[in-house]
Amino acid sequence: MFGGEVLEGIGSSEMYHIYISNRPGSSKIGSVGPAVPGYDATIRDLEGKELPDDQAGELWVEGDSAAVMYWRSRQSSKRPFYGGRVRTGDYFVRDADGYFWFHGRADHLMKVGGIWVAPDQIENCLLEHPLVTQVAVVPYDDQGLKLPRAYVVAREDPHEGLAEELKDFVRSKLSPHKVPRDERFVDDLPKTGSGKIDRRSLADL
Repeated sequence: MFGGEVLEGIGSSEMYHIYISNRPGSSKIGSVGPAVPGYDATIRDLEGKELPDDQAGELWVEGDSAAVMYWRSRQSSKRPFYGGRVRTGDYFVRDADGYFWFHGRADHLMKVGGIWVAPDQIENCLLEHPLVTQVAVVPYDDQGLKLPRAYVVAREDPHEGLAEELKDFVRSKLSPHKVPRDERFVDDLPKTGSGKIDRRSLADL
């Protein structure tokens, strides 16, 4: 069937249910939609303070279906389950219409020049470049400072000057502190057993 409306949403095992979802006829492409009735979704900073619309932070969700803790794992339950709310570990922005936009995992954030940066935003930007097929951004240490490094799989053998070209490309679309300070061209990105990018392996390269 072609021409059908695709409705994105998000749920989790911790909530036993979808808690944010687009609705037929009112979806926004690229967003996961507004909160589902019966669920309260807020964006908060790393200290748990609620943030205003259009500001990125961690998604917290509250609803009657929320789990209490992980089975026989009290230690790992301490962070996600907090006062009846679930801290999802996902980094989102909520717009003025109440729609939520995914910006990556909160545990992938890096602090560059005192500002939190989501690697996924840099990666999505680089993927818009016609010579980039895969990319992963991880922090590296430079004299005590955490800076973003991009591991890039190029569509063809990288020509001289491509690294600077990619930096200029990001600089034209994002804030200066989000521009990768270093770029490494690789044949492929390491993956975990579930097919996700193995960021820990990249950080050890």
